[in-house]
Amino acid sequence: MIKFFLLPPLILAGYSFAETWTVDDDGQADFNTIQAAVDAASDGDEIVVMPGTYTGSGDAVVDSAGKALWIHASEDEIPSVIDGEGQRTGVNCEQGESSSTIIEGFTIQNGMGEDGGGVHIRDASPTISKCKITMNSGVDGGGIFIREGSPSITHCTITFNTGEDGGGIFIREGSPMIAHCVITSNTAGDEGGGIFCRDGGNATLSQCTISQNAAADGGGGLFSDESAPSIGDVRFCDNQPNHIEGPWGDDGGNDFLLECTPECPGDVNGDGNVNVADLLNVIGDWGKCKGGGGGGKVHVVDQI
Repeated sequence: MIKFFLLPPLILAGYSFAETWTVDDDGQADFNTIQAAVDAASDGDEIVVMPGTYTGSGDAVVDSAGKALWIHASEDEIPSVIDGEGQRTGVNCEQGESSSTIIEGFTIQNGMGEDGGGVHIRDASPTISKCKITMNSGVDGGGIFIREGSPSITHCTITFNTGEDGGGIFIREGSPMIAHCVITSNTAGDEGGGIFCRDGGNATLSQCTISQNAAADGGGGLFSDESAPSIGDVRFCDNQPNHIEGPWGDDGGNDFLLECTPECPGDVNGDGNVNVADLLNVIGDWGKCKGGGGGGKVHVVDQI
């Protein structure tokens, strides 16, 4: 005989079940702002953000508030944009977030903050994945600011950000893991165009491309001051005035090139992806090239 047992209501009341919340800026969802969804959510919940542009009114567009949440864009091809409007940081994590706090798939742009225009991380170790962090500005860390944490930054493109120290990323007293990222075309008014490591900013970098970044006072690709970043399988190219300045650990497999050549021939614009943007660049240059080099024409063969 098979016996069935029912749990008393008081026992069931001790359990909580994860919720999935939806966000859409046109109002066809649970919430029309990401922050409203974060405020309503509990640890373990999922927040799915539809394509659109999301802004805020506080110090940050999105403050994860120490919660273990998976906050992610719903689409790969149509962006969900976190836009600081030149007035506030894009994403803020400073309440002990762990790797279970995941920010994934967003374009984070136009952020402004003294410590991290795009993303501010302090005393926290969230996961930032598959994000494009672009056109942000700050004093320390135009794109990302990290202090006293061990966040994971993976499969991100960090580009066209500006800061005094660390145009792309600023790291102090932390041990972030940065992997499979493209860090390109960032600018520092002082040091560390791509990355600035200070006072125990012991990052581990692997399988990244750090290219075409610039710093006025050195370390176009990476500047290290009283830190020991570990670098392996990283491609440095065309960083000005130099690729690396200061101490660092060589984990092997690194390339240092004066000029950038595409690792993937179809990646015409060098953003780490082959997509319609590359095709539009080719179409824009359609016809004969000056000097007739390389066959003398731009045509469909260049994208095959």
